[in-house]
Amino acid sequence: MKIMFKAAVFLIFLSIALVGCGAEDDARGFLLLNPGVTWYYDVDIQGEKLEMQVQVGETKNIAGKTAYPLSYSYNELALPTQIEYYAVQDKAVLFPRLDNVQGQFLKKPEQTFLKFPLKEGDKWEWSGRLIPVGEKEAVASGKVQAVVESKETVNTPAGTYKDAVRISFVSVNESGDTRFDIKEKRWYVKGVGMVKEVLYDEKGNEVLTAVLKKLEK
Repeated sequence: MKIMFKAAVFLIFLSIALVGCGAEDDARGFLLLNPGVTWYYDVDIQGEKLEMQVQVGETKNIAGKTAYPLSYSYNELALPTQIEYYAVQDKAVLFPRLDNVQGQFLKKPEQTFLKFPLKEGDKWEWSGRLIPVGEKEAVASGKVQAVVESKETVNTPAGTYKDAVRISFVSVNESGDTRFDIKEKRWYVKGVGMVKEVLYDEKGNEVLTAVLKKLEK
């Protein structure tokens, strides 16, 4: 598995957010979204290692909502490979737009990425389309099923985190004749963000892991 697989997967992903400070029943107090905040992750793609950086930028108006851009880059590259926009409501975190090397895309309807309160066993779904900004025809479609599973202790290079919330995501993404089925788990900690991510293949084998190395506020 080459590093390019990671980049290709992120171009298709209809999710990823970094969760931060606040109560787990309140979306507005849950995200650590301040311009300049940067997370650094050690990424392992079946033995190939790299560093991923995720940084919060200045807010932007997306479909009438204040959205926070999260820029993804690898090994300290000057330009991000992907930018994801998140808008926060009282009981949900929305994912309305995705920019990558293929273009700028709006999600119709807006994807609910996190639904509050985050209680064990809670589930939510999204089904929609990716439409290039300024156009009307969709270029891809997707479905996402999310489940809040449990709280666990997670060990990372940045430290040991207790009560990390584990959420599983199952995504089906289609573009033309191409279909991607993605299974992953993510662990979030209040006041820190996403501390771990694991991506699985169709047989349940781990193909990618990312663990938090450093957080700069």
